This record gives sequence, structure tokens and C-alpha cells, in this order.
Amino acid sequence: LAGMILTKETYIIHIGSALIAAGVLWVSHRLVPMSDVKRARQQWDLTDLPIVMGTAIFFIVFFYSGTFLNWSGVKGLYLTFATWYQTGSNGNGHEKPWPYWLELVMRYEWPVYIGLVLCLACQFFRNFVIRYLAIYGVGIFAAYSIIHYKTPWIIISIVWPLLFVFAAGAAATKIPRKAFYMV
Repeated sequence: LAGMILTKETYIIHIGSALIAAGVLWVSHRLVPMSDVKRARQQWDLTDLPIVMGTAIFFIVFFYSGTFLNWSGVKGLYLTFATWYQTGSNGNGHEKPWPYWLELVMRYEWPVYIGLVLCLACQFFRNFVIRYLAIYGVGIFAAYSIIHYKTPWIIISIVWPLLFVFAAGAAATKIPRKAFYMV
């Protein structure tokens, strides 16, 4: 979370999509139960929590304050959203219609497109991580499609969950290994 906050203000899209995807996954699991769902063993204790939180807060304040030399810079944590909202809604010269990302992946990124299509069948995925990534990936794709500001390098933030879904789909296919060898 701290890394996302320090990297780009679009972390809010990813956090929102991740939380919504968790709720949708819970409903999805109620409708079509997944067989391999079990609680992970907790490997941390309550003394680890304040250490991790303190470190995250330290680095966020450290970098936003300009190494403690510009304390008003910490306000950038929330002031950035006003500017970001204006850029996202106006486009500022980079406005594209909503299907821009879809057209881009259909033309140049076929694995991403196939992953997106596979997401339509996410209700049948038995692995909860892949089902979650499918739901999250569609959410991220939809959120970034709604925003008017679109530049090609933003696609890196969008496609990674869809690539995992594509890889899971490719791994699930039963293609004999001999088909890949040239004799």
C-alpha cells in the first residue's frame, strides 16, 4: 500500500477495485463454491503490525515532505486528487473514448484480450486467486476505461491481472508438449 501511494495517485482506483472485487468474490463463492478455499496460516503477530505500519508511514511522510524539508508537501496526499480529478475528467489533450483500451488490447495485446475474455467465465474458476484476479482485472479495466485521460503507458497498471488470468487459462489447457517441439 505504501509503495502504491508513493508511486502514483491512481492507487485509489486499485484500492477501490480490490475492495469491490473482494466483495464480489465473496458473493461469487456463495453462488458457486470454490473447493480449495481455506484460511492461510497467520505468520505474523501483533508486534509486527506497528513496525510495518510505522515504516510505511515514515516513508510516505519522508518522501511527501521532501525528506522533511517541505512539510506542506505532505498535504499532497489529498490535494493531488483535485488535480487528478480535473485531468481525468477533462483529458488535457489525452482524452480518448471509453473503448480505447479495448481497441488497444485487441490490436496489440492478444494475451491481455484473451485474459479479458476468460474473465467472462470467472464464475467457473475453481481457484479463488484466479477468480479474484479475474474480477479485479475487469474492475480495473472498466475503471480506467471510464476515465477520459488515456495515455498508452497507463496500460501497465491495467493489464497485469489479465495476464495472470491468461496464464492460468494457458496452464489449464491440455496441449501435449510434443506439439511445441520442432522435429
